[in-house]
Amino acid sequence: MYLEYVELYFKKNQAEKDYNTAIDNKQKLLYTVMPHSIVPNDVVNHLSSSTPGSNFINYSDRVTEIDENIKNTRDIFDNRTYLLKLKEAELRESKDILDRIYVYHWLDKKKISKFYRLVGYTREYTYDIVDKMQLEINEVRKKVQES
Repeated sequence: MYLEYVELYFKKNQAEKDYNTAIDNKQKLLYTVMPHSIVPNDVVNHLSSSTPGSNFINYSDRVTEIDENIKNTRDIFDNRTYLLKLKEAELRESKDILDRIYVYHWLDKKKISKFYRLVGYTREYTYDIVDKMQLEINEVRKKVQES
């Protein structure tokens, strides 16, 4: 179950990045219609002419699609944040040893030397389990970043 949590966590982070990118795009678009402002080069390239009137027309045309993109990315981010909280509560109630180790080590930020007795393993074996879990988490991270 902890791998599902990790996958959802990385997807939530990706949704947050998408949301921040959409906000930045709206700010860059706003710079194009502000008089006497410094216009970023990548925004100027999207405009057909540099007269203030045409900039405002382009702004009014593109602001609706950017606002829709912001709304969609915000909805996705909020949904994934909610699902992540539900999954965390489910993970904390789980009786599986790997889930308990994940909660102690990654969510509660406890050192292995402080919780290895709680899971019933030796310290060395707990370190081995954490190393294997880290490899699985890295695989999930790569899979989410590729998609």
